[in-house]
Amino acid sequence: SPIASLRTQLETSRNGTSVDGHAPVADLLQETLRMQVLVDRLLLLARADADELDLHSTTVDLDELVLEVSAALPSARVTLDATGVRPAQVIGDPDLLEQVVRNLVQNAVRYASRQVQLRLDIEAEQVVLTVDDDGPGIPLERRDEAFRRFARLEAARDRDSGGVGLGLAIVAGIVEAHAGSIEVDCAPIGGARLRVRLPSGC
Repeated sequence: SPIASLRTQLETSRNGTSVDGHAPVADLLQETLRMQVLVDRLLLLARADADELDLHSTTVDLDELVLEVSAALPSARVTLDATGVRPAQVIGDPDLLEQVVRNLVQNAVRYASRQVQLRLDIEAEQVVLTVDDDGPGIPLERRDEAFRRFARLEAARDRDSGGVGLGLAIVAGIVEAHAGSIEVDCAPIGGARLRVRLPSGC
């Protein structure tokens, strides 16, 4: 955990040595940032549980948000295909909705073998964001666990590649606060499909 790592490096630094040849201060800063992210995520989940998320709602061009996030997450290993993103607006908190998109795309890239596909459609009075990957997918019997906090659906998932299992729980909390829903399915390209439905802002 970040706290255990921080303690180890502090004890090592007290003796005037470094860890693996790295400067202790730089390592400690990295672990402190990890802890801050973890605390922020837990606080957000606590507010969501208490129905106390402070939404600063406005009209959000969700398509622009999706394209901005995907462009800011380059990967040498995975191709991000956003050609299926069409213009769509929702009413919501732009910062929280950005976190939804970022968490979904990061999760897909983490597990994808080579490809992630993003779609944004309008169905009836809903905006539907679909994120597909060509990774191992999520077994049917474990899909109910996908949005539980600290869920670790892959045995090989470690701290550096997969966080602590809060990303999708945060997505679910934010989506529910926006009167939306989220579901897991099989992607046509072979991996997991995560689909978010939000009320249309048009």
